[in-house]
Amino acid sequence: MGSFRLVGPNGEAIAISSRRTRGLLAYLALAPERSATRERLCGLLWSDRGEPQARASLRQCLVELRDVMTVARLDFVERHREAIALRSDAYDSDVDELRRAVEGGDAGALSGVLLSLGSARLLDELEIPGLFHDWLDQARAQLDRFIGVNVSRRLERLEAERDWRSVGALAEAYLHRDPIDEAVVAAAIRADIATGATTTAHRRFQTLKSALAKEFGVPPGPATREALALSPESNLPEADVSERPEAAAVTADLPARAVRLVAVATFDTDEPTSNARLLARHLRDEVLSGLSRFTDLRVLSDPRPLNEVLADHSGDRAGAYVLGASLRASKDGPRINVQLVTSGEGRMVWSERFTPPPTDAPEGMDDVIARVVGAVLPIILADMGRQPAPREGYSVAQSMLVLGIDARPQTFAEAQAAVMTLEMMIRDDPTFGEPLLPLVYLYNTDFGHTRACSSGPAEHARALELAKAALAMDRLSVHARTALGWCYLRRRQWDLAKMHFDKALSLNPFHVRRLMEIEFGFILLDQLEQAREILDRCLLINPASHDDYFTDLGLMSLIKGDHDLAESYLEVGVDPEIWCSIFRAINAHMAGRPSTGEVASALSKVRAIWPDTRALTQEAIVGWISQHHPFRSSAVEKRFLAAAADTFREL
Repeated sequence: MGSFRLVGPNGEAIAISSRRTRGLLAYLALAPERSATRERLCGLLWSDRGEPQARASLRQCLVELRDVMTVARLDFVERHREAIALRSDAYDSDVDELRRAVEGGDAGALSGVLLSLGSARLLDELEIPGLFHDWLDQARAQLDRFIGVNVSRRLERLEAERDWRSVGALAEAYLHRDPIDEAVVAAAIRADIATGATTTAHRRFQTLKSALAKEFGVPPGPATREALALSPESNLPEADVSERPEAAAVTADLPARAVRLVAVATFDTDEPTSNARLLARHLRDEVLSGLSRFTDLRVLSDPRPLNEVLADHSGDRAGAYVLGASLRASKDGPRINVQLVTSGEGRMVWSERFTPPPTDAPEGMDDVIARVVGAVLPIILADMGRQPAPREGYSVAQSMLVLGIDARPQTFAEAQAAVMTLEMMIRDDPTFGEPLLPLVYLYNTDFGHTRACSSGPAEHARALELAKAALAMDRLSVHARTALGWCYLRRRQWDLAKMHFDKALSLNPFHVRRLMEIEFGFILLDQLEQAREILDRCLLINPASHDDYFTDLGLMSLIKGDHDLAESYLEVGVDPEIWCSIFRAINAHMAGRPSTGEVASALSKVRAIWPDTRALTQEAIVGWISQHHPFRSSAVEKRFLAAAADTFREL
């Protein structure tokens, strides 16, 4: 914690001159098994070099480490043919001491360790570019989350035991690390009041209020206000609540993402042949397997027929969706009828009929399975969006949690309020992962494209931090993978972006929204053939394509120089968003056609979101377009931005 230090058994400082050697030791000391393969260390510490050069650099680090250990008469580094390890019985670290204190039962010991660490970050000043930097960001976030969650749990137990002096000491020690953690401040205030230190409680509240106003422009939340209200001297003005209308009921009655429970009934058949029964069973097994890839859904396998599943209102089945299918004979051959029905009311949400392929064409059955699996989540979200009652009075942030990024803010004020609400939820409960990815979307997209140039370096850095935290909470989250891919695209770290997109694609090839995020990333990465394959799959899964589908096809055609085809795609959109209008204006200019109308249409959309404090110039709009379209191919980027500059030259 803090600056890296190696200290001998008698307290003597042992110097290690190479920054990467210090990084190697630190990484091994923090690794769960206290070891790592040579290949992993090469990739981590020398991610910008080829393998032979990286291995040579690793050998040089190990030589330096051996020399240092020899002089200091230390022996806790083990070198193996394929891996490097530390002998855990031969050294100790402050992080291990911290973990023991957190997991132990002595609140006083934990308070003492936290006080000794103060505000020190993990491996402060040990900055190594590349993958080590990304690993360190994630390790810091995980450690901070580990400390915060466990301190909160310990405080809850101590409060239940009414051990107010221990509550005060532990809260005070933790607040040196995070002085604006409202839950901990509230615990400290309750401890102050319980021990008669009401003046300290009020001073603590005012300190928090000033810090929140300076840092985030918001007042303290309900937790600290309620804690201070326990004081007989409390006289909080009601005006404080109205300063934050959007967040007034942030955590008290904010729902988590709505439960999207899907029960899959038995797929039946009226054909007596064993082949028909086998086909129905195969189809159901494949659909179950595909749906299980969605972390957005909770999928239950129910062996009963559809009508019996619909009649089951027990437990959490009320409000669930039930998927059933039947294989029926017809004069033209067998048909597969698929139905998605709401449990309880039995309302038909979706029904589709498919013709099964010949038994010697398995790829045709794969297409049927993809269409069934890929349709379920979008149809459920659309159905939820058509139901006004559950969302009546919801804030934008609440709607984003329930419906995902499809529920987008319409104005910059709405987006700012949503950000404030979501950030407060994270502060109130760091273990609640639902707000992370909606925040990544807002921070990476100019607050949902409601105010141009509002996503700067600070917002992009916060987005990366949140996306990493989301992936740490759920390693199978496809959305976290695509979010990370886009965060790395913003940083022009091409290989990392592609790695996360590839992983997302392998995790779930049926999720249309995630597929669209992947394919647009592939367009920017100059992987046009892969992008087109994914778009074709999106069309197969969802024939009623969204406008984004045609916008992306238009951009691909523009890049390839087929401007007539690009125009045919870009003009299809029912409600073209801002980028479609910009692409259309650029494409018209590149095609040598009159573009006055397209430019005027694009500029009207840009002006609607352009900040009043910044002049709308040719240079400004081209810079803004460039920020949102980091092309890996320098030739494509140069040509595209030059055309954008020519298109908007009259500004």
